[in-house]
Parts: sequence; structure tokens; C-alpha cells
Amino acid sequence: MVEEDVRRSRKYEKKIIGDVVGKRYDDVKKKMVRSERNYMINAVAIENEIKLLINDVGSFGIIYYIIFAKELIKMRERHAGYVLLDEVRILREKWEARGLDRERLKRIEMLYIPRYCVIARFDVGRFNINCFE
Repeated sequence: MVEEDVRRSRKYEKKIIGDVVGKRYDDVKKKMVRSERNYMINAVAIENEIKLLINDVGSFGIIYYIIFAKELIKMRERHAGYVLLDEVRILREKWEARGLDRERLKRIEMLYIPRYCVIARFDVGRFNINCFE
């Protein structure tokens, strides 16, 4: 085991040579900048959509609606079906408790949470279709 430790230490020592670290950083930096640019394009689009949708709120108040929209998008990427609907309801209730208007939140939900249908099976040969808005 001691040789294994020594070998790992030597390997780590080679990794932290300035030129090697600098090269790795340069490679990762390009990916980081590209990723950030893509995020900013999406963030600006979301902000502009919310500003158009909710134009009767001051510039300070609109920030919270933008945050709500971004949280909805994260939910949409992680969940679907009943779970998504429950998570959206919890999120809406959280922001309502913080003082945001329910109708404005609903308008934002309609923009980012798509209407879809789920087939629910009740019994052999019996199905029900639940559509969510």
C-alpha cells in the first residue's frame, strides 16, 4: 500500500506543474465561457418575456417574477406529470406567501409549463385521460 501512496503522490505532483495546470485551465475556460454565454442568452430572453407579460409592476418588483419563471423552468427540466404539477403548486404558494400576485404567477406558469395530457389506467381495459393546464 505504501508504494501505491507514493505513486499517487508523484502523479499528483506532475499534475500541478504550472504549465499543465495553465493548459487545463485554458481548455476549461473556453467551455465555461461558452456555457455562460448560452445561459445569458436564455436569461435575457426570459427577462424580456416576463417584462412584456407583466408590465404593470415596478422594476424592483419584477425581479421576483423573473426568479419565479427561472425556478419554473428548472422544475420543468427535472419533473413531469403529477410531480411537476405538485412542485409548481408548492412554488406558486411559496411566492404568494412572499407577496406576489396569484394572477401574475398563473400567467407566468401558462407561459412556461406546457399543457399536456396523462393517460391514467384505472382497471384492465379502462383508461382515463387527465389533461393539465
